[in-house]
Amino acid sequence: MKTSVTLLCVFFLVLFPLVACGGDPTTTTGTHITKIQTGSGFDSHGNTVQGENNSFGVGETIYVVFTVNTTDKNALVTLRILHSGVLEDTSIPLAIQQGEHIYNKPIDIHAAGKYSIKAEYNNNDEASIEFSAN
Repeated sequence: MKTSVTLLCVFFLVLFPLVACGGDPTTTTGTHITKIQTGSGFDSHGNTVQGENNSFGVGETIYVVFTVNTTDKNALVTLRILHSGVLEDTSIPLAIQQGEHIYNKPIDIHAAGKYSIKAEYNNNDEASIEFSAN
């Protein structure tokens, strides 16, 4: 009985807030890359992702939108695109401005399956997001 109560408490304290607060267990962020999203578009005037989703169609262009906050004037962010765990592409390192700024990177989806975007800040893994393509 005590084990059941403990497991129930773990559910409500850990898993329930993720669901109730819109948390996504397939997204991680770090100290400098504080947000990462995928969507079907990017609004450059409002600096926001459009059509935020984690499922897309083959042949679509999706947008990886991420927020970086840094004081390092020489910071670089590189995105690695993995398809079913295999490296498919690596972006050219993007020079990051000091302060908090939002960046976007369009990506063409060529095949169905599970995808993962790994964002490196100064050559260190810092953020990731997963999505699927049908």
